[in-house]
Amino acid sequence: MEFEKRKKASIHLNIAPLIDVVLLLLIFFMLSSHFMMLPGLKINLPSATTAKVEPEEEVIISITKEGILYLNGKETSLKSLPTLLKEKISKTQRESVTVRADESIPFGLGIKVMDIARLAGFNHVTIATKIEE
Repeated sequence: MEFEKRKKASIHLNIAPLIDVVLLLLIFFMLSSHFMMLPGLKINLPSATTAKVEPEEEVIISITKEGILYLNGKETSLKSLPTLLKEKISKTQRESVTVRADESIPFGLGIKVMDIARLAGFNHVTIATKIEE
């Protein structure tokens, strides 16, 4: 008596949809990580009800609550800021600068930095704020 051999069911895992999902997640995280602004500097921006989102500028002056100045993420001093800004305006040909200052800095320091930027040749000085919730 001969028995019939059982046919083995072939198990085939289609990984094409899995690869599609992984690539979509990769693209999502790559795009969302691009929108993070200067994670290294801890600055508490002041709130404003009339604040609006501006495109990110190439020249950004940051002032921490300790009064430390940064030009595009690099630490600088108040004395060297005018020469660095003049170099930036000659390289970028932009007339706008954004000042990101902590809300607890002395008002006079913010005015000095804005005045230095205008004297360096930047006609448009923007103060960064966060939108009030």
